[in-house]
This record gives sequence, structure tokens and C-alpha cells, in this order.
Amino acid sequence: MGKLAKRIREDSRSFSKRIALSAIRRNEHRKNEGLQDLTPFQRVENDFSRFSSIDSNILMDHFSRDDACEDISAATAPDGEVYFYSNLYIPRETVKALVRREERIAVIANRVRETSMRSIRLIDMESLVDVFPDLSHDDLDSHMAHLVKDTRYADIRALASATGAVYLYSEDFVPVETAMALLRTEDILAAMAQKVREDSQEAVCLTHFDSLRDVLSETEHLECRSHIDALLKDERFEDIRSLTGPTSIDYLFSEAFITESYARILARTEIENPCLCIAETVREESRLYPRPTNANLFCVKPFNMAEEDIVTYIEQTLNRPEYADIRCFRASTGTSYLFSTRYMNKKLARPMAETEEVDIYKNQ
Repeated sequence: MGKLAKRIREDSRSFSKRIALSAIRRNEHRKNEGLQDLTPFQRVENDFSRFSSIDSNILMDHFSRDDACEDISAATAPDGEVYFYSNLYIPRETVKALVRREERIAVIANRVRETSMRSIRLIDMESLVDVFPDLSHDDLDSHMAHLVKDTRYADIRALASATGAVYLYSEDFVPVETAMALLRTEDILAAMAQKVREDSQEAVCLTHFDSLRDVLSETEHLECRSHIDALLKDERFEDIRSLTGPTSIDYLFSEAFITESYARILARTEIENPCLCIAETVREESRLYPRPTNANLFCVKPFNMAEEDIVTYIEQTLNRPEYADIRCFRASTGTSYLFSTRYMNKKLARPMAETEEVDIYKNQ
């Protein structure tokens, strides 16, 4: 025991700065003590002592009974490997941290393999931050550096996209050619999401489905709709929503910057039909809130109708049979209000309009 303890101390001391561990592997033939091997806890090849018929628990029991070996401790990795070290040179907390790292790396590898096997898709490395919320990005990068160098995880591969994002997959289940095709899809989805978000945030406008063809090559145009469907189903882009306008035109928008109700308003302003825009807006306000619609609403963004045109547009709307439910009245201040008889009546609409006019007067 003394010789082995000495060897463990030597390993611990010589590699203490790099936190090396001496390992005993089960069920292996005894060959040469000090055989070099790769430790799961190290980035470099370290020395190990290997034994064939010695159970690690029995060996640790021997150490615990020997006062001269009281500094010898053991740690078990997730794969069952047992590591012996001297706590004279390596603190127990350091070893615990190494074991935790091994556990996380094993979880990452299993997650990647399961996703590759069951879903045939890549894993965005950024998504692993949600799996380990206590890890910083630097810690995660360090874990990944250990994973890709560990021969036990030789099937785990990393791919960098055009946006700089890193994706993982297992080549045991996903061929390289398939992985490259999946990477292109990831780039497309990321580019589509970026355009939608920029449109919603910076231009405050909806994104027409057809405009997303710009992020595709000519040979990919026919796949535009399938990519949009994939985008809407992907939980990573849960803020991206679809909307069908009054004339059956499809749009996308980001709920992070535009509410659904405002998106519907924007969709109405996209069509060159002021009467339909007025009628649909009035119906929605009568149904949702419910409340009558101040005619002055159509003078401001995003409608931006000319004040002198609004009276004409309202008259045209009231005279068209498809908008027979739209009614108009004047408040005591002379301001015109509209409502839909599908969702409210004049007895409810008028007092609400008078209340709004009082509030407007107070806030002037």
C-alpha cells in the first residue's frame, strides 16, 4: 500500500498545478504501472496506475485503515471510473468540482446524442446555458473544450455557422453531409428571425412572407414556406408570430417589439382600401375592449390618413352594404365616433365616448 500511496502522492504533487488525478480502471489486465493514459479530468495525457483484480472499494478500505495513508482519497466519475488522489496536494473541493464538470460533460454528450438520434437535428450550444443556468459562457466553453478532446465523446462534433453560432451533433447518428445541410437550415432560420425582429423593432412594420426570399439563394426559393413553418415551430424563436391580413396576405412579426393587436392594425394599413381598414379596426375595438372608435385615430400612425379625407372615407364605409354593421355618431364635443352593432349598441357606445372626451379635455 505504501508504494501505491507514494505513487498517488507523486502524481498528485507533480500535476497539482494542472489538477491531475491517478486512476484505477476496473476489469483491465495488469500491464505496466505508470502507463500513460488520458484522464477525463485533464486536457493532457497523465500517468495512471492500472490493476486487474483490485476492487477500488477494497483498496480505499485499505488506505483508510493505514494511518500512513490518511491523505489518500477517492472520487468516482459519472462513467464509473475511480480516481485516487492525495489531498495534501489536491483539495477535495477541487476534485468535487472536477467530478461536477465530468457530470455536466456527460449530460451534454447524452443530450446531443439523443437529439441526433431522435430528431436528426443540431443542438445550438447557446441552448445549453438553459440546461446549466449556474454556468457562465466561459465555463461552458471550457466544458466543451474538454468534451471535444475526450476520446469517449469522439462522436460529438461541432459546426460553426455563418453567424458565429456553434452547433453540436453526433456523427454516430447524423452523417456529415446531413449535418452540413442542417447547418444551412439553421443559418436560414437565424437570418429570417433576424429580419423579422429588425422589421418589428426598427421599421415598426410587418414582414411579408415573400420578402424572406431575400435571405435564400435562388435555388432555395421554393423552400421558403417550409423554412417559415420550421421557424414558427421552433421554440428558440417563440417571439416570432404569423398573421394573415384582411386580404389573406401572410405576415410575420416579433412579439418582443409589436403586440398582436398592433400587428393587426399594421396589416390593415398595408392594403390600399381605407374603407376596409376603418371597418376592421372599428369591429376589433368594439369586440375586444369593447369601446367606440374615435375617428381621429385614423389621422395618426400607423394609419396616417389625411384629415380632410377621413370624412369621405367614413361616408363611403357607411354606405357600403358589406359594412352595414358600422355606425357613426357625434359626441357632445362634435367628435365623430364609430362602433359595430355586431358587438355593442349605441346606448353603450355613447356614454363611453363622452367619458373619453372628458378625459381628453382634462389631459390637454
